[in-house]
Order: sequence, then structure tokens, then C-alpha cells
Amino acid sequence: MKYSTFCWHYEDLMLYSINYNHWGKPKLWYGVPEDNRERFEKAAKQKNFLLFKKDPNILHDINTMIYPPTYNSIRSKVYKTLQSLVSTF
Repeated sequence: MKYSTFCWHYEDLMLYSINYNHWGKPKLWYGVPEDNRERFEKAAKQKNFLLFKKDPNILHDINTMIYPPTYNSIRSKVYKTLQSLVSTF
């Protein structure tokens, strides 16, 4: 859906995240496992060099967009999952 994208980032305090899909189409999520965090950071820094130069902690903000297959080129694992609508009726 238009404007439904979400930037790559670390969750607050590096904790897990929970998301509930109340209505609409299924949502596609991407995630990087902790053991690939350094490779993820390296690829993100290469793709957004000027942003990281200005703010080295940019992944703690929610403003970094990177095409997911970019991480495949550096052999970083990127998982994706499709979150369906949850109905309680």
C-alpha cells in the first residue's frame, strides 16, 4: 500500500518488536538475525556512506531504506515473512 514502507532500524534498547495487523492486506517483513548484525551494518554503511558519516548511529533512527537483496551480495542473511490479517471475529 502507498506509504506503508518501514525503514531498516534497530528496535529501542535492541529489544524484539511486536506488530499486530488489524486490517488490510498482508504485510511483508524483513529481518536480519543477530549473528549477521555486523555484516548488515557494513552493507548499510556502504550504501548510505554520507548519512553514516553525518550520524554514525543512524540505524537507531527510522530513516534508512535499503533494497533487501543488497544484503545477499555480502552473504548476510535476510529473512522475510508475510504477516496475514488476524481476525478475532
